[in-house]
Amino acid sequence: MWFDAYISRVVGDGRNISFWKDVWVGKDTLKAKFSRLFLLSEQQEAKVIDMGFWEEGEWSWNFRWRRKFFVWENDIFNTLQG
Repeated sequence: MWFDAYISRVVGDGRNISFWKDVWVGKDTLKAKFSRLFLLSEQQEAKVIDMGFWEEGEWSWNFRWRRKFFVWENDIFNTLQG
C-alpha cells in the first residue's frame, strides 16, 4: 500500500521492538524474510537491544544459534548481515 511506503518505525533503544517479529527493517519481518535463520535462532523472542551491544561507538551483533550453519545457510546469514 502507498501508506506503508511513507512510514517507518523508529527503533530507538530497541527495548520495544522484536528483532524477528516486528517490521523494523524493510517491509517484512525478519522472521518472514529469513525464516530458516529464525528457526535456528536461540533468540526468537529477543528485542533488538538483546541482539547485540555497543562497543567503542559501533554496534556489534551477538547472534546465538542452535547449531552451526550448513554451508548454504551461511549465504542466508551473510544476506541478513547486509
